[in-house]
Amino acid sequence: MVVRRVSFVVPLGVMGVVVAAFFASSAPDIARKSFMNAWDFVLVAGMGAVFSWFVIMMVLTSNIRVSDKGVTVTNLFVRHRVPWNVISSIRLDDGLAIHLTDGRKVGSIQFGGSLGGALLGYRSQRKYVERFNGALAEPSRIVSAVGEYQMQVRVPAGPLIMAFAVFFVLFGSMMLVT
Repeated sequence: MVVRRVSFVVPLGVMGVVVAAFFASSAPDIARKSFMNAWDFVLVAGMGAVFSWFVIMMVLTSNIRVSDKGVTVTNLFVRHRVPWNVISSIRLDDGLAIHLTDGRKVGSIQFGGSLGGALLGYRSQRKYVERFNGALAEPSRIVSAVGEYQMQVRVPAGPLIMAFAVFFVLFGSMMLVT
């Protein structure tokens, strides 16, 4: 089971589309400027690409995956693999938090704390905490999933290269047209 919060993904995705549309609509104006040289072109395309990559990473890769082996929390640059035997509890502290037996806490960007969540009582996170605690209560999972906590730092370059290529082609075609 892979869990993503719709209330997190949809607004961030819409914001990404709006900003990408802004960059696309401003491309002809930027390309027409006589002061624009090759480095300005690369800088503008790079800024659009980095922002798009950041939004893609936040929206598409941040999730919580629950399996028979344990819980995997994927954030922007860090992936936490937590076997069931290492989890002491799953609670709503300031957002969803997985407490480990050694005292550490693992959180998720999508299920993190917010002012709106605090005012409304973290309604969307509460149902996931109940679902995760139900899975944690199954004795067969704890016995079958023995392992150690692992944290992996990762910077996926594929989406960044793809975003840069899209913006490079977009701005390059605009410079040829003008």
